[in-house]
Amino acid sequence: MWLIKRLLLLITLALTGCTPPVIVEMAVMPATPTTVKIKQLAGDTGSNPTTCNIPCSVKVEHGSNYQVNLDASDYYPVAIKFDWEMAWFTSGGNERTSLVIPLIQRKIVKDDLKKSQQ
Repeated sequence: MWLIKRLLLLITLALTGCTPPVIVEMAVMPATPTTVKIKQLAGDTGSNPTTCNIPCSVKVEHGSNYQVNLDASDYYPVAIKFDWEMAWFTSGGNERTSLVIPLIQRKIVKDDLKKSQQ
C-alpha cells in the first residue's frame, strides 16, 4: 500500500513540476580512501563534481541519471548507474539518501605473482 502512495505522490509531483532533487551521500564499505568519478548520462543539470573523494554527495535532479566509477587500490573496480527515481524511492520521499558501495578485495597468491613477473 505504501508503494502505491509513493507512486501516486511521484506522479503528482512530476505532473506539477515540483519534483525535488535528492542528495545521494556515497560511501564505501570497508571504509577506504577512494576517489570516485561521476559521469552524468542524462539530464540537463550537471552541477555535480566530476570527481570527489569518498565520502561525498551528489545532487540528483529529476530526469537525470549518472554512472559512478571507483577504483580503490587492492579492490576490484566498481561501476554503478543510478537515476533520480532510484534515489527518490530509496530516500522514502526525503531529500537525502545513502549509497554504500561494497568493495571486494583482490587476493593475490604469491605463486601467481611470481608467474606474472617472469
